[in-house]
Amino acid sequence: MAGWQKNEKSLKTLNLCYFTYTLYLVFFNKVLLYLRRTIGMRLHRWYINWEAMT
Repeated sequence: MAGWQKNEKSLKTLNLCYFTYTLYLVFFNKVLLYLRRTIGMRLHRWYINWEAMT
């Protein structure tokens, strides 16, 4: 019985870890996408300006 309770507790911990990991992945992907888009737009604009200057 004690072993089963211990197992249940570790299962809850595992679920929490998995949930946190999934949340982190989703959040990280969103931030990465946002950064890539923003930086891409900035670079594109800068490149157009640079082309116009030369």
